[in-house]
Amino acid sequence: MKHMIKNVVGYVRISSDSQKDNTSVAEQKKRIQAYCTSQGWKSEEIFVYEAKSGSKIDERIEYARMLNFACDQSNEINAIVVFKSDRIHRQV
Repeated sequence: MKHMIKNVVGYVRISSDSQKDNTSVAEQKKRIQAYCTSQGWKSEEIFVYEAKSGSKIDERIEYARMLNFACDQSNEINAIVVFKSDRIHRQV
């Protein structure tokens, strides 16, 4: 599967002010970009959802934008990359 992935999007989420100090948007972006580079993947865009709870998916506008972008076949997205799985969903 690794060799099939070429184009990806990133998703970054911080859910509180206290978390900004631990895994900031900038740090998550940096790590996602570094991982994509190490894998030879092109990061098309990184979507950011900042300083809000992730418990209600229907309220996460950037999450919806990211899914729409990734599902649009013309963008040729093969994967979604996150810093940690709990950044995209509490329960995988």
